[in-house]
Amino acid sequence: QLEGANHGWQWDRARTLRPSSPWVYFGQKDLWVPMKPQEPEQGPGLRGFLPLVYHDRAQVMMLHGGQGGNFTKDGLADRVWTYDAYANTWTMLPAAPVMPGQRAHQAMCYLPDQNKVLLVGGSYGKADKRTWLYDLENNTWTEAKPKGDVPQFRLPVLFDPVSRTALKFADSAQGASVWQYDPVANEWR
Repeated sequence: QLEGANHGWQWDRARTLRPSSPWVYFGQKDLWVPMKPQEPEQGPGLRGFLPLVYHDRAQVMMLHGGQGGNFTKDGLADRVWTYDAYANTWTMLPAAPVMPGQRAHQAMCYLPDQNKVLLVGGSYGKADKRTWLYDLENNTWTEAKPKGDVPQFRLPVLFDPVSRTALKFADSAQGASVWQYDPVANEWR
C-alpha cells in the first residue's frame, strides 16, 4: 500500500482538464481522436462513476448521473445528457416529469427491442435497487417494478443479443453470479 495514496487527485485533475471532451475511435485507422465540442462548457463536464450508453436508434451517446462535472447542484445531475458525435455537441434534455433521482455507480444499457435504456441500482448517499426504463424519444422515465429479487447493482450491465435480455455479472463474498433482466417479462432472474 502506498502511504497517503488515494483517488483525490482525480478531482484536482478534473478542475485542470475541464471542460472534458469525448473521444471517438476510428476502427479502420485504429485511431482515437478527441472531439473537442464547439461549446464544451455547455457539456456535462468531467464526471466519474457513471456509465455511458450508446442509443442505437437515435445514434447518440447518453449519460445520466455521476459524480463531479457541471450542473451537479440543484438536482441537475438527475438530468439526461446526449452527445451527438456527428454534430459534435452535448445537449442537456429538459427535466422529465418523473426521474429516478441523482445517483452514481448505476448500471445502464440500451434495450434495442424496446428502444429504451435500462437503469438499475446505483447510490447517492444510500443504495437504490429500483429498475427504471428511459424512453429518449419521449424523454420519459418509468419505474419498471419488475418481478424477482433485484440485487444491489453497480455498473456495468450489458445487452445480450442472443437472449435479448440484459446481463449483469456480480461477485460477492458468496461467489460469482449472473443476473438477467428480461424486458418482455419485466423480471430479474
